[in-house]
Amino acid sequence: MTYRLVVWLHLLGAVVWIGGMIYLAAVMAPLARREGSPERGADLLHRATRGFRWLAWPAVTLLVLTGIANLALRGGLGPSLATVDFWASPYGTTLAIKLLLVLILIELALWADFRIGPRAARAARAEPEGAGTRRLQGTASFLRWALVALALGVTGLGVLLSRGWPG
Repeated sequence: MTYRLVVWLHLLGAVVWIGGMIYLAAVMAPLARREGSPERGADLLHRATRGFRWLAWPAVTLLVLTGIANLALRGGLGPSLATVDFWASPYGTTLAIKLLLVLILIELALWADFRIGPRAARAARAEPEGAGTRRLQGTASFLRWALVALALGVTGLGVLLSRGWPG
């Protein structure tokens, strides 16, 4: 029962975080571009992103905690974790790649949420048609889609960890 609850919570965290990222990238960003003025569009997207933070970061915390709990409940946090054989196994290698991608994903999300997004919004207010604004908005757009791609990759690795390699 505990394992199923932890898996359910892990999936819930993934749905919230990944679903929100996809919504921002696929719906809100194009809507903001069509808002009329660049300043209003940038403000709309910035407010939506800021509003999503209150769901996103608790979801990330839930994912990290339930990810650790999933490993513990499946016996993956024992002494074998410190062996070369574990990390050389298909499971260990997949886990290592997933953990590395999760760290990159969280770092990029922090950078997008607290550095690039706010800077792009400020630039759009100060100089809506400026080259610097367009560059920052392009970087923010690239980051949104990179985060989605990384999150989907991490999800795929999670499926491989829980269900095994096909074949």
